[in-house]
Amino acid sequence: MRSKLNIALVIVAAVIICIVLCIGGMFLSHWYAETFFPVPDGESPQALLGDSFGAVNALISAFAFAGVIVAIFIERHELTLQRKDLSLQRQEFATQNETLQLQRFENTFFNMLTLQQRIVLDLCHKDENSGKTVQGRELFFYAFEHLPHHFKNANGQDETLAGMRMYLEQKGLRAYDKCHTPSYFDHYFRHLYTIIKFIDNSTFLSFADKYKYTISGHFKLNIVL
Repeated sequence: MRSKLNIALVIVAAVIICIVLCIGGMFLSHWYAETFFPVPDGESPQALLGDSFGAVNALISAFAFAGVIVAIFIERHELTLQRKDLSLQRQEFATQNETLQLQRFENTFFNMLTLQQRIVLDLCHKDENSGKTVQGRELFFYAFEHLPHHFKNANGQDETLAGMRMYLEQKGLRAYDKCHTPSYFDHYFRHLYTIIKFIDNSTFLSFADKYKYTISGHFKLNIVL
């Protein structure tokens, strides 16, 4: 508001100065022509005085035209600078947007890793025969090496093998789908898949960035496992 008032005052002052100079110039020219500008009888001293300034008027007009050209070039230069400033601002906004996207991604990503670790810590299995309770990351090793796996052999007799590894060696990989052991880790693997899918769907990340976050997430999960 204050800047607009200052501009208005400057315009009013300029107009007043121009009017004063114009009126003063007319009176001075009229007085000078009658007093100091001798002319033949019958001629108007004011008219001849005005005609004597023809070359000066042409020069002033030429300077005015040159000023207009200079003003055009200055304005063009300022417009170029404004375009550069706008381009830099757009680049800055784009960089800020990428930074905000990355921050949101990392906040969600690390929260998902934290939840994945909690899922690992909440894993639990109680052996019905021994009464032993296995919790957390120990359940992975216990299920692979010691968890009893009951099945019927080719003769129809009940048989038990210790650990998922021994069970798959005896029954083959096809027996994996019939085994109940993987169900203990359903929530773990589903959420792990969600993390990998979240990284893959982040379109603003490059392949190298996706690989980096996948490896870093895998490393953090291995600390828990």
